[in-house]
Amino acid sequence: MWWLPHRGFAQYRFFNGLLVVYQLTGDMAFWYDLACLLCFNHNGRAVATICTLPIYPYFRLLHFKVKEEYEKNGQKRIIGEDRYGRKVVATYRSTDDTGTDTYWVTSYMFEPYGGKNG
Repeated sequence: MWWLPHRGFAQYRFFNGLLVVYQLTGDMAFWYDLACLLCFNHNGRAVATICTLPIYPYFRLLHFKVKEEYEKNGQKRIIGEDRYGRKVVATYRSTDDTGTDTYWVTSYMFEPYGGKNG
């Protein structure tokens, strides 16, 4: 777990090249950038987390651009890119107790956004 008094805390763990963000509070943009740096430093291929916020403000906060949206087998998926042109995929997970849709969000470190369906 990482903790900084003015930034909050974040808990990360690696699984086979995937950096999973378990918990995060405070400055989300700062902790996301740190997660990407840790992932690069350990030759990871992606950063993954669960987004419990409304997905479009989450994308705006992290400077992601929505490129495509579609539904497959009843599951909504949003494909986008980060500010460096790398692929970001948000896949619908569930709806929480407050009625907000939650998403699995995966940011790929070495895979550029490639057009139709990523």
